[in-house]
Amino acid sequence: MGAKTCANHDEQPAVSACGQCHKDLCKSCVMVTPTGTFCSSECSVLYRELKAHETEGKKSSSAGMKLVLFLLLVVAAAFLIHLAPATKGKSFDLIGRILNTAQSP
Repeated sequence: MGAKTCANHDEQPAVSACGQCHKDLCKSCVMVTPTGTFCSSECSVLYRELKAHETEGKKSSSAGMKLVLFLLLVVAAAFLIHLAPATKGKSFDLIGRILNTAQSP
């Protein structure tokens, strides 16, 4: 298999590939940016937009995981209070109270 050549110039050897569309590029076609190398400004913009969208998705799933963790902690705390021994003859049975309230007509 021979050396890769530029997608735009068959006679020029490829020195890099577009970070978005993965076209092989020669040194005259490559566009170097802080986010990578691209074949065009369109690919550069598309790459940044996709990365920004991907980051937003990670943030929203992280917030969802925090909510689930919080709810699990609340349920665990209620269960531990339910299991706690009575002190001074009085007990605080949160789960029992909730169930009795739910069963009341």
